Amino acid sequence: MSDFSEPQKEFIKGVFIDLNNTINEKAEEIRNELKDQIGQIKEDIGETIGQLKQKIKDLQIQNETLQENIIYLERKSRKNNLIIFGTKNARECPIVVEFISFQKKLLVLKNAHKLKGKNIFIARDQSKKDREESKILINHQKKARAKGQTAYIKGRKLIVGEEEYTTKQLVEEDDRYEDVTSDSEEEEKENTEEKSASTISKKRPLGDTDTQKKEEGDRKRTKPEQRQLRNKSNRVKPRSTNFCDNNISVIAAYRSPATCPNEFVNCLDQYLQNNKNSDNYSILIGDINIDIYQPTEDASHNYLNVLDAHGYKSHINGITRELNNSYSCLDHIFIKSQKNCVNDMTIPCIIQSKITDHYIVTSQIILHEEKIKKSKNIQQIKYINYKKVKKRVINNKLE
Repeated sequence: MSDFSEPQKEFIKGVFIDLNNTINEKAEEIRNELKDQIGQIKEDIGETIGQLKQKIKDLQIQNETLQENIIYLERKSRKNNLIIFGTKNARECPIVVEFISFQKKLLVLKNAHKLKGKNIFIARDQSKKDREESKILINHQKKARAKGQTAYIKGRKLIVGEEEYTTKQLVEEDDRYEDVTSDSEEEEKENTEEKSASTISKKRPLGDTDTQKKEEGDRKRTKPEQRQLRNKSNRVKPRSTNFCDNNISVIAAYRSPATCPNEFVNCLDQYLQNNKNSDNYSILIGDINIDIYQPTEDASHNYLNVLDAHGYKSHINGITRELNNSYSCLDHIFIKSQKNCVNDMTIPCIIQSKITDHYIVTSQIILHEEKIKKSKNIQQIKYINYKKVKKRVINNKLE
């Protein structure tokens, strides 16, 4: 720059200033354009992410629906199946038997008790998921009953008192319980290490006050069981009578839908074992609220197996209750007769009356030990009281 004159220097300096300003303006324009483009790209990416999230949700819903359909189809395909364990051909692996109808499968289950002592076992064909759910429900049912609570399985839920629990809720409860117990165990270890010397010096044998508290706690735990036993004894009302030289015992039973069906079945089984008699007839009748029309629950199978084991045969197998396209047989008549009563006959009947939400069930029993000899001297005479017929016609409004 020393070779240039002052005017030249000023001119070159002005050119550099103008060039710098131009570069800065162009850079600012490029910066603004890039900001606008980046903002647009972010908006496009946000819209794309929102669309992808919605698609993922839709796919999850479709996946859950497909899984439910697969489970339903799998259960339906296994509905008429039974698994047999313990046979000669099933020593290495069990045998899966598929029946033509669900009723045939139930017939086999009803007679499964006859295989007792032969090391042959029959079980329902369930998927792996259903088996795991059944184990969870049964384990929690045992725990609840051990605490003196009323617990039973209904469908795929556990009913404890008046509360319902799904398998998912039970698993979550177990996880929370494990976390709490692990934390409490650590705290107990720390406390025992700090107070080990003092606790050793203060140890003493269990005194009278401690034993009294323990006995009071035991009594508190057994009170619900005592109430259940009292309720059970009130559910079954036996009556005996004699008709046509035949001893007849009638058992009138009722089970509230709010009570546990398995407990009722156990109570009934115990009652029938303790009250075996030599009556010609033993009739069990009542509103049991256990479905035997399409028995799908374990309580229904246990109920039918217990009565079959005691020699009772069902005489009401039709629909006794209809509600919202749901059909069930909740009102039962089971009759047990001795082998020598071979000429006896029963005529069951279901009266479809709308007086209550249940139909009326009846059964006519014709008792005779010897066939009546026909005599030619017997004459049949028919008599019609027209006066009574006329009064009834007048008093009744006929359409």
